[in-house]
Amino acid sequence: MEQKPRVVRRITIIKGSFQTPYVLLTVGFFGALTLMIFLDYSWFVQDSVLTNPTRPDLTELFAKASWTFYMRFILYILSLVFFLYVLFHRLAGPALRFKRLARSVAEGDLTQRVHLRNFDGLKDVQDDLNLMMDSLAGTIKKDRETIGTALKNLDGLKDQTLSLDARVRLDSARTSLSQVLKSFKL
Repeated sequence: MEQKPRVVRRITIIKGSFQTPYVLLTVGFFGALTLMIFLDYSWFVQDSVLTNPTRPDLTELFAKASWTFYMRFILYILSLVFFLYVLFHRLAGPALRFKRLARSVAEGDLTQRVHLRNFDGLKDVQDDLNLMMDSLAGTIKKDRETIGTALKNLDGLKDQTLSLDARVRLDSARTSLSQVLKSFKL
């Protein structure tokens, strides 16, 4: 059984322009949601408790509780940012590896494969992409063999007595066929 090479993490934050907008969007959403809940609670307490003239000490207690909430809110947001960077790192890494694979295929390199870490997202896409690369490389290898056979057949015709026009067309076909599929690295 073939053993896949272990992919070592080199980067903690993958391309900020790719990962950061998703983190900020999620933090903004959860932060706004938490702030709305707190403000709703705060207004409820102010309306029902702090306007109570029999308990003036509640105002000071509420001010302390509000300060504590703000500190907790900041810690909550910071822990959410950390969690989201870890989560999106597991999604951004594979997406960037897939993008790198697409670039290498566009450049004609069919030797590249995608290898993800164990806990990365999109592991099933990795297998499909690698299968696609194997299939594409196999098809191009077969086409190269077919073209090689055609070139040998054309070389066999070289020794026969042919008109000048036929020889020029044979040379042109040989040149065209020899250039086909040379741009791919297998």
